[in-house]
Amino acid sequence: MLFAGCADSDDTDDIPPEELFGSYWGTMEVFGQPHDMCLVIGQNSVAIHSDKMGRSYPLIKYTDKKDGTWLVSCYNARENKRKPSTHMTVTVNASANPMTCKVWINFMSNLGLIKFPDCQKGADYDGRFAH
Repeated sequence: MLFAGCADSDDTDDIPPEELFGSYWGTMEVFGQPHDMCLVIGQNSVAIHSDKMGRSYPLIKYTDKKDGTWLVSCYNARENKRKPSTHMTVTVNASANPMTCKVWINFMSNLGLIKFPDCQKGADYDGRFAH
């Protein structure tokens, strides 16, 4: 896991990436059909859970955007983390109460095949979905 951003900041409003960890509940639209889902941000992975699809990303980079949001970049094992493009990104609004996030999956989101409205941080994921 890689952490990006400035840890030496004098800004007392900065939060550590660990504050982003947790379960974010919402829906995803696949080919126009809504499906309940939960995105789990953990120390060593980011995972999407739903009855429609699931995916886990073991390589993560956190970037503090210094505007109240964090960019969580998710990579597959074969992807080059030095390139700006990632397989999936999550933008977390850490200034919202509770926190919210927006998921973007490259290629699928670009083509409009899958859409993720904002998800809200809530109770821990309980294994309710098939994936």
